[in-house]
Amino acid sequence: MKQLYIISYESAHWCGGQSNCVVWANNEDEAQELAVFHMDEMMQELFSSEYEEDPELQDDIIHVVNEVQLLVDSEFEEYYADPVQRANFYPCVNPEDAV
Repeated sequence: MKQLYIISYESAHWCGGQSNCVVWANNEDEAQELAVFHMDEMMQELFSSEYEEDPELQDDIIHVVNEVQLLVDSEFEEYYADPVQRANFYPCVNPEDAV
């Protein structure tokens, strides 16, 4: 049964703070696989001007995963419960898979 995982990640090239996303998955590995495109896209967007200056870096790994964990009983659960926080800081990669 799919559960909601939260992934904390950041740029592989520049400092700029941690980002988060949530994903419905069967395990941590699947959660990362499902979120790869989203995480790359977000880092590409966040650091677009830096990639324009050095386009060769776009061929490298764009993001680094810091942590993958179940959202339930995590330190993020209370923030995710707030609709405003959820909308602004915890995008769901695959809402169509919600259980």
